Amino acid sequence: MIVVHLPPQHVTEMAFPDGERRHSVVVPSRAAAHSRVAFRIDPRALPVAFKLPAVLELLANSTLMVPASAARRQEPAGCFNVVALFRYLFNPPALAEPGTAETAIELPFRLVLSPEEEAGFEHMSSPIRGAGSTRVELWHSLLRPAPDRGGQRQVRAIWLRQGNGPAWDPGKPEWTNLDKGDHEPFPCNIMSQRDRADIVHVSGNRRYGLQTGTAYQPEPIAIRRLALTALGAWLDSHGDWSPPLRHTSLVEWTHRAAQGRDDFVRIVRLGFLYPFGHLAAKLEGGVSERKFVDGDPPPGDPPLLLKREIVVVLQPGKSFLPGAAPSGQAHTMPLHEVRLRTLVTPDLEPGGDGCLICEKATSKPFPFMLTGTDVEGNTVDLTTPLVWISATEAWSSTTIKKARTAYGAPPLAAGGANIAFAPGPNGDTTYSTKSVSFTALPQDPMPTPSGPPSDHQPGFWPELSIAEVSAPALQIIAGMSGSAEFEYHDTYKANGLGGTNVNEVIAQLRCPGKLALDFSDKGDRAGGLIQPNMSVAGLSRRLGPVGGEVGKIAELAAGKFDPNAFFAGVPRLPKLFGVFELQQVLGIIEGTRPSDVPRMVTERINNQLVARQVWNPVLVCYPTEFPIFVVDQATKMEIVATFDARSSIPKSDVRSTLTDFRIHLLGKPTFLKIGFDKVTFAMSTGSKPNVEVKMREVVFAGPLSFVERLKDLIPLDGFSDPPAIDVTPAGVRSNYSLALPDVAVGVFALQNLGFAAGFAIPFVNGALTVNFAFCKREEPFLLTVSLFGGGGFFNLAIDPQGVQQLEAAIEFGASCAVNLGVAQGGVHVMAGIYFKIESEQGCTLTGYLRLGGNMSVLGLISVSVELNLSFTYKEPGKAYGRAVLTVEIDIFLFSQSVQIECERQFAGNANDPAFAELMPPGPWHEYCEAFACA
Repeated sequence: MIVVHLPPQHVTEMAFPDGERRHSVVVPSRAAAHSRVAFRIDPRALPVAFKLPAVLELLANSTLMVPASAARRQEPAGCFNVVALFRYLFNPPALAEPGTAETAIELPFRLVLSPEEEAGFEHMSSPIRGAGSTRVELWHSLLRPAPDRGGQRQVRAIWLRQGNGPAWDPGKPEWTNLDKGDHEPFPCNIMSQRDRADIVHVSGNRRYGLQTGTAYQPEPIAIRRLALTALGAWLDSHGDWSPPLRHTSLVEWTHRAAQGRDDFVRIVRLGFLYPFGHLAAKLEGGVSERKFVDGDPPPGDPPLLLKREIVVVLQPGKSFLPGAAPSGQAHTMPLHEVRLRTLVTPDLEPGGDGCLICEKATSKPFPFMLTGTDVEGNTVDLTTPLVWISATEAWSSTTIKKARTAYGAPPLAAGGANIAFAPGPNGDTTYSTKSVSFTALPQDPMPTPSGPPSDHQPGFWPELSIAEVSAPALQIIAGMSGSAEFEYHDTYKANGLGGTNVNEVIAQLRCPGKLALDFSDKGDRAGGLIQPNMSVAGLSRRLGPVGGEVGKIAELAAGKFDPNAFFAGVPRLPKLFGVFELQQVLGIIEGTRPSDVPRMVTERINNQLVARQVWNPVLVCYPTEFPIFVVDQATKMEIVATFDARSSIPKSDVRSTLTDFRIHLLGKPTFLKIGFDKVTFAMSTGSKPNVEVKMREVVFAGPLSFVERLKDLIPLDGFSDPPAIDVTPAGVRSNYSLALPDVAVGVFALQNLGFAAGFAIPFVNGALTVNFAFCKREEPFLLTVSLFGGGGFFNLAIDPQGVQQLEAAIEFGASCAVNLGVAQGGVHVMAGIYFKIESEQGCTLTGYLRLGGNMSVLGLISVSVELNLSFTYKEPGKAYGRAVLTVEIDIFLFSQSVQIECERQFAGNANDPAFAELMPPGPWHEYCEAFACA
């Protein structure tokens, strides 16, 4: 054999970050170790003249001596070769440092290459001068391909020189010295020791498949040109590999060098972009090119190796179908496809695994643009930073958690785009979205060590963290424009829609109480009779926005409707007729139907939303003992509201009906019992609101039983189409009045009779009010019988909270006159009672008596006497009496009037202060105590 030793074939230099202006710098460099090429000499070619031309010609026709890992695997030919093949497959040659009699070319720095033994080198045996020139071509020995390779030159990396770097174990394909630094000769290097180690494994480690538990076989490096010279090698190589990403992320290496000096180096490693996991390539160590620095370099300033780093997206579109999701994450990703629109980044700041991808020009996270598509085909454009995770670290819980911290789940502006957060083909899970945030957790457990899935899904799966949305049902039905932050509810995460998630709860509010649904001033949109105010706590596909406490949503999801929990936390409690709180008149329901719970959902028709509110609540008597609101099995309530926003002028159709119920005012004692066949509110776009109230019966009871006869005058259907009706967004007020004919028989006359009734249904604040009046204060009835006469009125206003006002008065008396010729006079007596009850002012009762008489004699002397006596009772527990006596005497030209008044207070309750309590502290107290003791 002949071993040819060559001087260093490569000189590595320090590189500089691209973009930095550097001139007149001294570039540090390091030379590679010596290389050698070993030849096996065919004895038949001997003897040979011991002269350089003869030796060079001999070498050109000799076989190479190469390490075992660079040798070609022998194909079976015969039984013994088959046995050798099996032996090779189960015990292939291990990586080993080339022996002194084996070819070892260190090119580039620290990386040892070797061609296969069938290849060779060809060279000229004598100098060659150019025609008409004194110049002589530099001697070189050019790598020749093996005869059966079709002209394709190839080499394998079979070793690396240790240098000053960390210890390298050729028996472990994974690079385990990530935290120890590479200890490269310069601060900025073209290649790292890890790059060289990976090139060795993917191109020359025959035991790679056994060591990784995969079927991977190393692939050689394609050589376009490899020429060895006394002044350094010329190299144009390209390696392209598809190793198991869990073990090695290196997939490409391109290297061009001229006379031992690098011109162009590109190293490509695969990784994933957190949190969505798109496969990407990072030109790590990037693209290094020798070129002149921008600017005006001084004369003789050499070109430098400038290094830059970029990321290229290899997998623009990525699907996230529930069937491919890890366990427990099948329902947490609303976007079923995420397509990156930014495919190539500008120059980046150097960064390792789990670090944000930052642009070099700004040192800020680089924004990637993407388009997400949900299950219904809605698209949303988002801009987000991303985190780089090398493929070898994409199944490391530690690195994934580091990436999660670096990413931080920033809110991504969605611009109000419609996003379906759960399956729902009719748009009932689609919400107008202000922003979304995503995160990704390590899979538990991680995929098996045999390798990544075929779709290159890393060890994390994206999921929605937070979404700031506004429910379209709230916008359309309640006119609300507010938004709130939601997150998926645990029940939905575990079960999706259906199953134990009976009411199909999707999400819960992150900050309870921030989004309140209040119909207190929008009763016409809620159906008039009932305002289902709620503090929105979650979102449901079946029910739309749901209220209550976040901790109670799980019960609602399981099918239990508890009104106390559902309507908890509302600033203004929802009410029926503006009076009864819904918690009071609704019962707990197990196994609810959708109509049992306030249901506000949207449906998509021709890409437009139609909102519907449907509710058939189950009502109960309130209170349980002596109820005011009385229902039975025949009582039914229904609210149906449809808001169609498909045209430029939205259309609405609202209807609510309550049938077969009674109201007992005031429970105990009961003044009035009103039975209703139905109360209906209906309103449609383009027509006036229609209110229909049909009463079944009116019964005066208890303290008002004395007016029971009035019910004969009341038409029970008088409110079904009343002559006077006033409908506003605040409520409906209707009135009915009936005038009765005068009655006159002889000396008996009954005049100015009338009956009036009113009914008020509040849509907003207020209370259901019923009022009845028999005549009025300003128009009392009149009754006369001969010289006796009187009149009065009665007015009653009641709501479920009590008697708001009861006012009544009656007056009676007599008047007569006497004329005796020389003397004439008269006398009158009048008495009356006035009674008034007001809920806020209490009770007032006044009785009065007025006596008077006058006498005139011949017109010269006249006397008049008037006595006015009144007695008033007013809560709380006090009575006031007042008497006035007036006497007036006229005698010819003399007149005198005398008035005597007397007023007194009686009784008083126990809370009135005593005399001693009215006196200030001092000697008076001591005197009283001493006197009392004496």
